[in-house]
Parts: sequence; structure tokens; C-alpha cells
Amino acid sequence: MLKIITIDSSDYLKIRTDDPLFAYGMALFETIAIERGQLFFWRRHWERLVHSAQFLGFGEILSNEQKAVLSAIKSFYHGASKQTSILKLCLFQSQEELNLIIYPREPFECTRSKHLCLNEAYPINERSVISGFKTHNYFENIHLLKDAREKGFYDYLRINCRGELAETTISNLFLKINDRYITPTLDSGALPGVIRSVLLESDLFLESVISLEDLKQADAFYIMNSVQGIVAIDRVSNWHNEIVFDIGSYVDDSMPILAGHLRTLEQLEAISL
Repeated sequence: MLKIITIDSSDYLKIRTDDPLFAYGMALFETIAIERGQLFFWRRHWERLVHSAQFLGFGEILSNEQKAVLSAIKSFYHGASKQTSILKLCLFQSQEELNLIIYPREPFECTRSKHLCLNEAYPINERSVISGFKTHNYFENIHLLKDAREKGFYDYLRINCRGELAETTISNLFLKINDRYITPTLDSGALPGVIRSVLLESDLFLESVISLEDLKQADAFYIMNSVQGIVAIDRVSNWHNEIVFDIGSYVDDSMPILAGHLRTLEQLEAISL
């Protein structure tokens, strides 16, 4: 049985100190965009959450609760004066039961600069047991994001332990090289992002191991997640302030096709609240 809890930004949640969520960050989460009463890519978010829950041993319970969760989201949205634009789900196993918290999340503040910094000091462990899962073990990601933005960067570009490009602290990435768009494979340690999954359905898009040399040869560079959508990156520099990618005067004529594909599927798969 799943216990569904809805809270707004002014509410509090009572939790025991020995609860695995509080004590160890043992929880999964999904962040979903809402626009004009439309919940975007619900099916993909839900399937990813169920898949992750199966890894942790309670996916069977969750898989039968989709209707109840959607009903709770709709009630919460209308009760929150329809102001919510980012919805967050937190799934965790307490001492007594499986819990799902539904609550609003404020957007992250962004810099105007679309400048990434290549962070080779703190690589992603692509062989971590939680690699590829959105868990509340998110301290490293948020710490690095905060550090990057305090230094004036949009985000850090992260590599894995093999020196391959993986993702940023909160986004998937893709490059345009020789008229093809490529994104790191999941073996890189990258998260299986929802927008990433949508774009991979296009014939222009494929998965590949991406090296730093590939980055230097790229014509265009993009990052993506469910909240910000697709963001074009202007340049990437390293710790020594050396430019390793610069968009320069390049104009990507194919990008409107991908953006259109994304927007079409966004509308087709949206759930009306």
C-alpha cells in the first residue's frame, strides 16, 4: 500500500530521525514541468520512477498506484491555486510503509551566461550502485551547481572516471558533430533523462561515447532537462580558463526540427490537470 502525501511550500513534514530518507537520503525523486494545466511527459517520468523503485525492491507496490497518484496530483494542483510550474515527487520507504510526497519546487536561479566549466577534478563514478537513478543522495550535484554559479558559470560539465563526457550537475547533454546529434551513453554514468529519451526517438539523434576531443570538434553544444528544456551552450572552458568549445558564428539549422519534435511530443503526451 502506498501512502500519498501532498504538501505546499508552506507546509511541514514530520519525519523520524531514524527514517532512511532523513538518515541516509534513501529516496527517489522526479521533477516534472507543468504549464497552463498540462503535466508534461507524465508517462515517462512515472515509468522511470517505477523502474528505479524496482531496483530498490518496491516497484511492484508502486506500479499499481499510478491512477491514485495522478488523482492526488490533480487535486493538489487545483488546491494550490494553479500556480505550480514545477512539481516534485519524492518516493521513500519508511519504517512502516511506502510513501510518496507530492510538492512544488521553485526553479533554480540561472546565470545569463551560457558558459560551462569543464570540471575534471570531481568525476562521476559511472560504476556507482546508484548511477543512473535520481536519488536524494544529491548533495554533490547541488554543491557543485552552487559552486559553478557562484563563479559565474551556467553549470559544470562533468566527466566520468574514464575521462568521457557524462552530463552537467543537473542536465543531460548533446553535441552536434558532422550533422549528427550525439549524447553520452548511459554507461557513461549519465542519467536516463526524460527529454533525452524524447530526442533519441529522432533519426538525427544517437548515443555514443564522447571524448574531450569530440567536444573540441563539435559544431554545437546543448544541455537539457525536464524543467529548462533545451539550452544552447555558447562556450566551455577548463580550470585554466582555456576555451575547449566555442559556438562562434555557427548557426544550427537543424535545431528547430528537434525543438519541434520535442514540443509536439510534449503536447501529445501531456496530461490535462
